Amino acid sequence: MQVFDQEIYDIVEKGLEGNGLSAEDVLALYEVEETSKEAAYIRWAGQELSMIAADGVAEIHAQIGLNSTVCPKNCKFCSFAACNNVRRGKYELPKEDVLEYAKLYVEEGANLILMLTTASYSFDKLVDMVGSVREVIPADMPLLVNTDDMQLDQCRQLKAAGANGAYHAVRMREGEDTEIPVEKRFETFANLREAGLTLSTCVEPVGPEHTPEELTEESFARHLYTADIPDPDLLIRTSGEMRVSNFLLWQIAYSEFVCTDVLWPDFDRYELLRALLEFQGRDRRFGAVK
Repeated sequence: MQVFDQEIYDIVEKGLEGNGLSAEDVLALYEVEETSKEAAYIRWAGQELSMIAADGVAEIHAQIGLNSTVCPKNCKFCSFAACNNVRRGKYELPKEDVLEYAKLYVEEGANLILMLTTASYSFDKLVDMVGSVREVIPADMPLLVNTDDMQLDQCRQLKAAGANGAYHAVRMREGEDTEIPVEKRFETFANLREAGLTLSTCVEPVGPEHTPEELTEESFARHLYTADIPDPDLLIRTSGEMRVSNFLLWQIAYSEFVCTDVLWPDFDRYELLRALLEFQGRDRRFGAVK
């Protein structure tokens, strides 16, 4: 009697050997029942790969929540969202407590501090907190923030105050389960990089409302070189060619194509305008059937 799913075992072994997984492999893993022995094996394999990647050295990331005030962004999956009516009143951690936590984390062996706020927290106060925390932790200790979207000047202020980077993500169903435009998130990504700050991100949130297919697509998308760049709305092909030559195959799934006989060296701003005008007349369905 077979007591273990052979397909899952083979997929996990392929991953452990570093051979890479196909979309079908990833989907099969996401479909595994979370309380099954196969799921336990997947978690063990993930831990093994983490240990190898970190050379057996644990990363200890300490977090300091600067406030627990209701957030106006209304992300449906977040307990801080005003629309969920979970949080009441306004609470902000005093600076002296923030500094005590930071010094304690250093003493306890943390090697990174992440300061978190809701979107209702004052940006000027965040900059002040970052500067104050930087003074009481080692100069080479990474200090990151997780806060609202930021303009370029704000990112530069954070860097000048002593921040090394930020955690930010385009969440699953961003703009649907949240009131944050995806474009605004990508703009923040670009601003962080231009200001010289590092960007940490991941696939989140993950809940029962997300299908294995949706999780598979997001997982693959996050590992592409274009992970923090919006998918193109329009692809222009010059020289009369009617092929894509393996160009951004994943990202152009719902892009509109405009093909022109004009050669690339002759493609000027007027040709671009013609392409944009044609694009404006398209009825984009994003895979829907009408």
